Amino acid sequence: MRHRRFTLAVGIAVGALVFGALAGESAPPLTVTVTATGTLEPVQDVSVDFGSSRVAAVYVSAGQPVAKGQPLAQLDATEMRATLRTAEANLASARAQLLQVRQEPTRAERRQNAVAQTRAELALRQARAALVGAQAAARQNAAARADALQRARAKLAVAQEALPAAAQAASSAAAALADAKARAATVQARIDRNTERRTALEVTQSALQAKLQTAEASEIADLRARLADVAAALGDVAKALTADGNLVAELNGNAADAASAAGEAKSALATARNDVATATDGVTGAADAVRTGSEQDAQALMQARDAVATSRVGLAGALADNAAKTQGAKPGDVAAAKTAVTSAEAALDQARAALAATTVRAPIAGTVAKVDARSVRLVDVSRYNVKAMVSETDAPHVRAGQLAKVTVKGADVRLSARVVSVDTLPTAGKYGVTLALEGDDPALRPGMTAEVTLALS
Repeated sequence: MRHRRFTLAVGIAVGALVFGALAGESAPPLTVTVTATGTLEPVQDVSVDFGSSRVAAVYVSAGQPVAKGQPLAQLDATEMRATLRTAEANLASARAQLLQVRQEPTRAERRQNAVAQTRAELALRQARAALVGAQAAARQNAAARADALQRARAKLAVAQEALPAAAQAASSAAAALADAKARAATVQARIDRNTERRTALEVTQSALQAKLQTAEASEIADLRARLADVAAALGDVAKALTADGNLVAELNGNAADAASAAGEAKSALATARNDVATATDGVTGAADAVRTGSEQDAQALMQARDAVATSRVGLAGALADNAAKTQGAKPGDVAAAKTAVTSAEAALDQARAALAATTVRAPIAGTVAKVDARSVRLVDVSRYNVKAMVSETDAPHVRAGQLAKVTVKGADVRLSARVVSVDTLPTAGKYGVTLALEGDDPALRPGMTAEVTLALS
């Protein structure tokens, strides 16, 4: 937000202009103070991209200060190291060829060099044979580890497939046990009710028999009929109790069988779960073996390739020492050999530069603002610019090199600044003004709001 603040001095200056004009005197320049709001921007804000190579390690974290040239990350250098070894071997071979066309060894030197050459050739053959063996072993090991991982995954699939059936069996067994217990409880409740009823009927029977002993003739027939009804009811209750007793015994037996089956199903479910856990551990172990084994095989292959490259260098040296010449060099041989050496040296320099480039270094000194998987962002927090916007009426009066005052309220900092540039084209009707802070303060941070005060003449 921008506004123009005119002090009382402006009014006095205007009056002085009018009076001076009337008096025939030249008027002093009118000064206007303009205040605009902007944001702090680091002078240097650099994003260092890692490219498409695999990132082996990142050495920095957000907020960490770094020096120019300090390592930020390490890219995979396996291919570059192999290229460097090849370039070294090629240079040794080219130099040996140059020696061959330049020198003629003595007879004793030829005998010594022939022995050295034979030994170097043997070492090279052995190194190549070791490399072939390492490659075959790596393929066999990779196949064995892949097979072990596949078998572990198949075992896990079988265990996982059996688990739902075991869980269903355990659930069904538990439901059957609950049903058997419920049915037995229902019958037992009926037995309890019939037992109470039998007791009540026996009490009634005793009371009627007692009354029958003292009853008058007119009451005897009724009492005997009632006693017959009670006796019939007692018979029915006895039959019901006998039947229910047999039934509850059978149901209790069924409940015992169901409890046993439920226990077995629960044990089977625990076993199935344990099988899944064991199979999962097996898959994890097999996967770890694949990873660690692959790393070990890669290391063995690299060592075997290094041995081959070293043997090639040794053979090239032996050939150079055994460069026997029976006649002078042919025209152009020395020049061609020198050209080959120069080309091999250039290729070696390129290989060294490519290997050095796998170490990503800071292009500037600053602070790490952000780190992600593919890049590091650096900002120089020791120098800031302020980007503010002024109106179209103020922009023509702002000049490069003009001094201004900057207040950063969030950091409670006040500094001087100089105008660096004024935008040629407007943005939303306003013109951007870039100012460079003079001095710094550790409390300043990128993106802080700054109030810029300019004195326009």
